[in-house]
Amino acid sequence: MNRITHLKEPRCTMPLMLAACLVLTLLPAAAQGPVYSVADSGANYRVWQAAVPVTDGLTGQVSERVIG
Repeated sequence: MNRITHLKEPRCTMPLMLAACLVLTLLPAAAQGPVYSVADSGANYRVWQAAVPVTDGLTGQVSERVIG
């Protein structure tokens, strides 16, 4: 007696693959660029600034520079 077994294809492979691609594309984007914060604010304005690392080419010393 021969039985033919049918292999079922995995379910939901496309939504899982799309979700994995979405997660993998969003993770590096979250780590890019400096984080800005409000340094000063008034009734009609806000001053945003961020500290970024700057490396001296001659000495190799790393210091922070405020941008904003």
